[in-house]
Amino acid sequence: MYLDSPLIYLLILQGELRKLLWELRQFASYFAIPVRESVAHIYLSALAFSPTSSFFHEIYQRCQGMVTVKRGRPLDWPLLVHTFHHTDLVMCVAFSPDGTQIVSGSEDNTIRVWNVETRAAVGQPLMGHTGRIWSVAFSPDGTQIVSGSWDNTIRVWNVETRAAVGEPLMGHTGRILSVAFSPDGTQIVSGSWDNTIRVWNVETRAAVGEPLMGHTGRILSVAFSPDGTQIVSGSWDNTIRVWNVETRAAVGEPLMGHTGPISSVAFSPDGTQIVSGSEDNTIQVWNVETRAAVGEPLMGHTGGIWSVAFSPDGTQIVSGSEGNTAGLSNVNPGSLFSKLCAPFLIVLQFMYSLQALMPVVCIPIHGGHHPNLDLIFLSNTLFICSHPQNHSESKKAGFSA
Repeated sequence: MYLDSPLIYLLILQGELRKLLWELRQFASYFAIPVRESVAHIYLSALAFSPTSSFFHEIYQRCQGMVTVKRGRPLDWPLLVHTFHHTDLVMCVAFSPDGTQIVSGSEDNTIRVWNVETRAAVGQPLMGHTGRIWSVAFSPDGTQIVSGSWDNTIRVWNVETRAAVGEPLMGHTGRILSVAFSPDGTQIVSGSWDNTIRVWNVETRAAVGEPLMGHTGRILSVAFSPDGTQIVSGSWDNTIRVWNVETRAAVGEPLMGHTGPISSVAFSPDGTQIVSGSEDNTIQVWNVETRAAVGEPLMGHTGGIWSVAFSPDGTQIVSGSEGNTAGLSNVNPGSLFSKLCAPFLIVLQFMYSLQALMPVVCIPIHGGHHPNLDLIFLSNTLFICSHPQNHSESKKAGFSA
C-alpha cells in the first residue's frame, strides 16, 4: 500500500504519529465492511474514496491504473468511531448510565448489548419478542434493560445473566412505541399505538392502576421527570401532556402549539422545562410550572424532528431530523439554531453519555424511511460517532470547542 510514502515519514518526523494512527483507525473502521468481503476493495473502494485531506489520498494518487473518482470523494473523514451490526434494521439504541455499554433493538426481533470500549457484542442476542423492537432503555443502576416491541409486549432483562426477568408485561392492545424507567428504577412507563400510557411496577411486574388516557392518537414518546413525580407524553394528536404519577391524572390542559405529531419529548435535568420535537420541523421548549411555551419555536431543520434531548447541564438542546441534519441550540429564548451536518449520514437520535455527546446515525442502504416515529434506522448497521476532540474538527462539525 505504498507505506514508503514520503508523507508518512514526514508525519512521523513532525511528531504527528498520533494523527497517522488516527487516520489508520478511521480507514480501517470506515471501510471495514467492503474490505471484509474482498481485500481487493482496499484499492477498488477504500483508497479511491478516502478523503482528499487524508494521507491515503496521496497514496492513491501514486497508484497506476486505478478507478478514477470524478465526484463524491469526501473532503474529511466523518466522525466515525465504530459500527455494530444486527441482521436487520436497527430501530432504537440507548447508553448505559455509566456510558460503558450500548443496547440496541432491531427489526430482527432481537436486542443486543455492546461494549463501547472493545466494540464487541456482549454475549448472544436477547431473544423473546416476536415483533420488532421499537424502544429500549437501561435502568438507572444499569442492571436491567426494558424493551418495547411491536408484539404489544414489554420485557425486562437482567444485564448480567442476559435472561428475561419473568413474563412479559402485557396489557396494551397496540404496538409499544416508547418505554422508560423511573429515576429510582422502581417503575416503567410505556406509550403505545393504542393511544394509552401505562405505568408498571418493576418488582411486582403489575400495571399500576388504569391506563393514562386522554390522547386521541398513538403515543410516540414518554419520559419521567427527574424527580419521578411526573410523566410527559408526546402523541400523534399533535399535543403534549403532563401526568401526575401519584394521582394518575393529567396536569392541566394539553400543551398545544405544534402542527404535526410529537415524535420526541424530554424533561430538562432540573425538571423545570420540557422540550418537544415535531414532524412540523420545529422544536419547542415549555415551562413545566406555567405550562406556557418558552419563546418562539426553534426552527432550522428542513425535515421532521425525530429526537430531542437536553445536555446534561440543561443549557443546550440537541435534535435529530429526517432532513439529514442534527441541530444544537441554546435553551435561552431567541438563541440561534446551529445545524450540524454529517456527510452521507442521516442523524436520527442523539444521546448524551457521561463522557461525551454521542450521535447515533445510519447510512440509508435500504432506502425509504418512516418519519412518524423518533427512533428509526434505515440500515442493519449502527454507527457511533464521538465528540470532536480538537478545535479544528469542532469548527468543521459545527460544535462549540
